[in-house]
Amino acid sequence: ISLAHTGITGLQRDVAVDYAYTGTLDGGGKILTVAAGEIYGYRGTTNAPASKDTAGSGQIHGHSQVGVFSTANATVNNLTVGGDMNLYFRTNTTDTSTTYLAGGLVAKNTDTSTYTNMTTSVNIQYQGTTSGSIGGLVGYGSALTLTNCTGSATINAGNSAVYAGGLIGQYTGSTLAVSNTTLSGTMTANEANHARLGGLVSRIANGNYNNVTVTLTGITVNGQTITG
Repeated sequence: ISLAHTGITGLQRDVAVDYAYTGTLDGGGKILTVAAGEIYGYRGTTNAPASKDTAGSGQIHGHSQVGVFSTANATVNNLTVGGDMNLYFRTNTTDTSTTYLAGGLVAKNTDTSTYTNMTTSVNIQYQGTTSGSIGGLVGYGSALTLTNCTGSATINAGNSAVYAGGLIGQYTGSTLAVSNTTLSGTMTANEANHARLGGLVSRIANGNYNNVTVTLTGITVNGQTITG
């Protein structure tokens, strides 16, 4: 399933706290290709440019939670998420968002969620200087269990001071369980702006560091590179 050339960046409205996806999704081994921030079609009466320009073509404006699901507390199995997400915060527009949350599948997880047999190979390009949390699978989460997952996302945090993780951006739960999971892919950032890069998760902080239980079993790092 490809969202390319549809104009669809996700399946929910932004900040969908009252409308979180809470079901069970079985991808049946299929690939879901995202295309957030894609440039295509026309600007006015002319063809859209081939790349981003000063007019803002292809840039995400006013969307603070970007993912297939902006908010989810769900069970998702047997799915690969690929494609591209091009995110750019422009302070000279009416976009007043101060924090971005972006994930290949879920921007924000707010309650118990389980992901099994998942692969993320999404390419996330983040520009601008605003703060945020970016994850190859989940941007900002709590109460997560990941089993038999592969994180092969390419994430470029650019010049921003974001939290960026191969699978999870920022995590605020008291327990995190990850098993039989492989990490590869590439993560880069401009070190001058102190982006926080993590192969699995960028940051774990629930306000009480003494009460965070992290269980990691069968984690394989296969050629993952982190530069920043």
